[in-house]
Amino acid sequence: MLLLILLILPVQPVLSSEIMEPDLLVISPGNEMIYFEAENKNWGPSRQTFFIELNDKAKNPKQIVEGRRPSISPNGNLLSFYRHPNELWILEINKQKKFRIVSDFSDYQPAVWISDRSLLYTDKNNHLTKFDVISKKKKDIGYDNVIPSALSPDEKHVLCGSWDGKKNILIYNKN
Repeated sequence: MLLLILLILPVQPVLSSEIMEPDLLVISPGNEMIYFEAENKNWGPSRQTFFIELNDKAKNPKQIVEGRRPSISPNGNLLSFYRHPNELWILEINKQKKFRIVSDFSDYQPAVWISDRSLLYTDKNNHLTKFDVISKKKKDIGYDNVIPSALSPDEKHVLCGSWDGKKNILIYNKN
């Protein structure tokens, strides 16, 4: 369903900009913002996270953080993003406060929010890991070589794929 929403949103004029090469799109709850990773050709090969306010008639992208692979919490208050090497960061959107939460993140992989305070990620040893942003506790979920991909609309399951992309599609039940 989220993929369908991404396909029908009117963002083409922004994404066809001559100076930006967009990659990953993330829509905030309530569909007020779109967050995406892009390379700004004016800044060199560095990729950044930008946002577009859908109420903005000009649909001008604004840089929000220096980082990649944005993922928004279900309540829309926290944005996780990756920084090289092996760092996962959180941005408190309303306060514009950012902080590193882990330094064992598998490079260039996505993190998936499973609640407003917890997310799943693959660590650099290829273990699926749950992280609680409030308690700062990590838990090895017991799966190796698995990459989290998307939270189900009912927020009870996470779609995961095998590390090599060739083997299995897995469903992680977060309960």
